[in-house]
Amino acid sequence: DLDRELSAWTSNSTLSAVNRAAGTGQPVPVSPAFAAVLRAALDICEESDGAFNPLIGPVMRAWGFNGAAPRPSRPGEAELKAATALADWRAVALVTHPDSAMVLLPTAGMRLDLEAVAKGYAVDLAWARLTSAGHTNLLIDLGGNLRASGEAAPGRGGWRTGVRNPFAENELIGMFLMRDGEAVATSGNY
Repeated sequence: DLDRELSAWTSNSTLSAVNRAAGTGQPVPVSPAFAAVLRAALDICEESDGAFNPLIGPVMRAWGFNGAAPRPSRPGEAELKAATALADWRAVALVTHPDSAMVLLPTAGMRLDLEAVAKGYAVDLAWARLTSAGHTNLLIDLGGNLRASGEAAPGRGGWRTGVRNPFAENELIGMFLMRDGEAVATSGNY
């Protein structure tokens, strides 16, 4: 359900509908979960004074990421300036009511990208549901976003995991032990 709402890679997701409606003046109805993820992203953006920005979509595409054609060279200054102009996170309108929420992106070309928050939200939600159902030993892995409960085997003290070396497939660049309730997000170019 969350993937159908928050995926930037699926054309029929709620997120894609919000991005398509940018600049039309038409707010898009969203679920409480969507609103919660967007609120968290906007709060982090505000707390970091924009260092984290969920409107990074046009900038990512200018660099050849997120479905854009790979670039053999750096984008030009004019292209980067135009993409950056579409990243004014203060312009995002999120209107919530007790039983509904709506999102409006005021400028054509704005694109929300919630992946940095959405995967963590999904992992935390799965962890909460499984632990509240009484499961005590589990490791949730959603594409490198992990959260642990209990331990892998008696006496291990948690869950041992590692980060693969992106340049040597059978080699780890680091290992760590995740204890009860701990979470980590990893990323690589593989």
